[in-house]
Amino acid sequence: FRSAIWSLLLIRKNKLLQTKFLLMLSWGGYFLFVSISASGYGINNGTTHFGFILVAIVSYFLFSDLKIYREIITLFFLAAFFCFHFGYAPFYPITVLSKEQMNFISRFDIISILLSIFLITRYFVLEINKSEEALALSADQLEGLISSMMPESVVARMRKEGRTFADLFPECSILFADIVSFTQWSEKHSPYETVDHLNNIFSKFDTAVENRNLTKIKTIGDAYMVVAGVPAYREDHAGALTDLALELRQIAADYGEFRFRIGIHSGASVAGIIGKKTFLFDIWGDSVNIASRLESASEAGKINISRDTYERIRDRFQCTPRGKIMARNKGEIEMFFVERKIGLKDAE
Repeated sequence: FRSAIWSLLLIRKNKLLQTKFLLMLSWGGYFLFVSISASGYGINNGTTHFGFILVAIVSYFLFSDLKIYREIITLFFLAAFFCFHFGYAPFYPITVLSKEQMNFISRFDIISILLSIFLITRYFVLEINKSEEALALSADQLEGLISSMMPESVVARMRKEGRTFADLFPECSILFADIVSFTQWSEKHSPYETVDHLNNIFSKFDTAVENRNLTKIKTIGDAYMVVAGVPAYREDHAGALTDLALELRQIAADYGEFRFRIGIHSGASVAGIIGKKTFLFDIWGDSVNIASRLESASEAGKINISRDTYERIRDRFQCTPRGKIMARNKGEIEMFFVERKIGLKDAE
């Protein structure tokens, strides 16, 4: 009875391991006592040892997460049954139990069985809850990871449709930023320093992009790609991306380690989800290729834009014409350097 009370108290404190040991000790001790030294009305209780099988089964489940204890305790009770059942542990009564004592033992049997059932049930409930919590945590982490890689509207659409998709965007602007002489710089620094420096500056870029509600597409080595007007159209896509370019240039200047070339082009593109196992939100089209060529034709610390972008921002930003410059596989492209944003005094 005391063991039952202590077991309940331990369960209330969620000390399940101590409860398991106490239960097995009291229950196993009971069967050993009755099997070896007790008799009811002078008659050998020869069937008591069958209880060791039940204790062995319960022990196996109770200690399923503790392999060593599970094997030792289970084998001990099975060995006890074998010894008593086949007479290797003969009956030596040292006491004769009265009717009241037999009734007490019967009540103890009932309490032990009920407590065992309760403990096993509680154990499985806790294990199920633990598994559900781990699954929910894993799902939340996966959801957060997906949301950080793609715009929320894209994630919601993909969850709803359950398939890849692509849409045409007649009006958007694409930005490429690339570190000048990064290959030479990385050769003089360890891989850890290289990754650490890239992570630091690109994390600042990410914050700037997020604050302006723009869409980061990806990083490709030391290159950084952002789009405005995708996946949701915005009328000021060229101006918003040029504002970002000025901020990125300032971040790079404040950082001091790297100098970036930046290229921006405005036009039509196709964007959507690709992949079967690893999904990626990406953007394609001639506008993307032109933006990449503009970045390549830019200079360290400069923002190079096309005529298409210039026509959309000329009233808000001061630009310097560069004329037509040959771009690989694109022929001559008219280019402009963005110098600064035009303030109120400039507009007057």
